[in-house]
Amino acid sequence: MKYKFFYTLFAVSFLFSCSHEKQNVITGKIEGLQVGDRIFLSVEDTEGSLWVPTDSTVVTKAEEFTLKTKETGCYVRLTYLKSGEIFKPENAQVPRCFLETYANLNITGNTENWYYIKTTGGLYSHPDMQEINHLTDSAKLIQK
Repeated sequence: MKYKFFYTLFAVSFLFSCSHEKQNVITGKIEGLQVGDRIFLSVEDTEGSLWVPTDSTVVTKAEEFTLKTKETGCYVRLTYLKSGEIFKPENAQVPRCFLETYANLNITGNTENWYYIKTTGGLYSHPDMQEINHLTDSAKLIQK
């Protein structure tokens, strides 16, 4: 009887874990985002010549978005489009971030300076990465 309970518990746990798809969650607080704007996540095609959209979300609350997507383990680009604009691969020439295994990433910034959005969380919280981010922030100030 005791073993039957454990087998049942194991089976239920296994089924639940299979049905619950792991995902990355990217949340953003971006000044200037309006309801109806879209955020696209794109990856490089196999030839490395174009960025192909793989996921997107529509902004439902001004200046905030949440994008849930599958693990990619690669560099991705987040493209911001105003309501009604159409995604074009050449529009994807925007900042990249590394989408690691099942991370929760936070994006901050504004739509006027989309290229300079800041990514935190996941890999970006590692002390070595924070030092790189500090150097990158300094370089961005020089570019501006």
